Amino acid sequence: MATRERVSDMITAFCGVYRNSETKENLIDTYTMALSEYTDEEITKAGNNCFDFCEFFPKPIDITKQIKELRAKKIEKSAYTKEDEFKISPGIRCRRCENIRTCIKDPANTGVWTCRECYTGLTNKQYTEKIRGIISQLKEA
Repeated sequence: MATRERVSDMITAFCGVYRNSETKENLIDTYTMALSEYTDEEITKAGNNCFDFCEFFPKPIDITKQIKELRAKKIEKSAYTKEDEFKISPGIRCRRCENIRTCIKDPANTGVWTCRECYTGLTNKQYTEKIRGIISQLKEA
């Protein structure tokens, strides 16, 4: 949760950059209340971003928009790294059965190439039946 000290520091910095002559207590109280659900770290990063994006003294909505954008970027970044945890590539020789097939490397940076059959333990027919069963369950729901 936002601390009054962190908000006060941010407002003081804004006042210096945006040429407001003094930091008013009610301004700090208003911003502290408006940003109470956010962490000090988020407020600091968003406040720093406001220096780049805000032409005028930032309103609380400007800061919350920056926080939401930072959160969205964080989610995108974590989603990207999740996809990088493994690789799938066709025409690779499986290290277990030695057949050339579409293989998965899990984890991507240190794993060995393994075909779907060796990786899942299911034959192609069993795998297809399993996927069809999942699809039919989703259609029923």
